[in-house]
Amino acid sequence: MRAITLGSHKAILALATTLWILQAVATSGSLALLFVNPAANSLARSQTDPTDVLKYAIFTGLICTSLPTFTKVSLRAYQHECKRE
Repeated sequence: MRAITLGSHKAILALATTLWILQAVATSGSLALLFVNPAANSLARSQTDPTDVLKYAIFTGLICTSLPTFTKVSLRAYQHECKRE
């Protein structure tokens, strides 16, 4: 098996990080378009004042609710990588 050089490892890591950020942006955009906007419109039907804050509140609430899952998955991935060494 061929050894991976430090330069190629850095390139793979940079590509993986870029793709991970792109995935996070796409997921956040999908969440906002497909769930947050309709939910905010549904909640704000009877309001007469500007309701832009509701969109941000719903989005932030969903992100905060999913943070424990993100943390748990990250911890499992870290533990899996540490077992290899």
